[in-house]
Amino acid sequence: MWLRELDAAVFHLINRGCANGALDFVMPLITAMGSFEFLVVAALVYLLSKRKERVLVGILLLAALSLSWCVVGGLKHFFARPRPFVQFHDVRLLTTASGFAFPSGHTTFAFMVATIMSSISGRRAAVLLFATASLVGLSRIYLGAHFPLDVAAGVVVGVLMGLFWIGVGRKFNRICQQASPSGTIPSR
Repeated sequence: MWLRELDAAVFHLINRGCANGALDFVMPLITAMGSFEFLVVAALVYLLSKRKERVLVGILLLAALSLSWCVVGGLKHFFARPRPFVQFHDVRLLTTASGFAFPSGHTTFAFMVATIMSSISGRRAAVLLFATASLVGLSRIYLGAHFPLDVAAGVVVGVLMGLFWIGVGRKFNRICQQASPSGTIPSR
């Protein structure tokens, strides 16, 4: 019981206590970076590359986003946790949100992509990726769409799914290297 009270208190602190005009403008822009649609477009950009490695990253990201969409949807229906604006009348709702809240899909997608991309990026890029994913999670609370525990669950699910897809990508890369003496996917 104390965890739900703490969750609600932190939610109200962020959603109401930090409210200001600048954040009201910036947070919807940040939350958009964790949307399924935005990340699919980013993955499609990789598919347009002339470099095979980037095309493979695009394919991996699309597969990962597709599966994570299903997993998040299944978890939301399993836990059936109402969103903050359904539970409380004083929520500042600054975005559109529907369905159940747990886990946060935006946060899951952002952390999954950050985990995958940081595995092929340098340290600075990884820090930027995870900082952006963290801001996406924070924006979901600020905008009134999620409780902090929804976001925390999104972080865990996103990182675990990212690690899973890194393993899939490495396995696929080994298979490609065995199939081609040059270590790349053969052209057709």
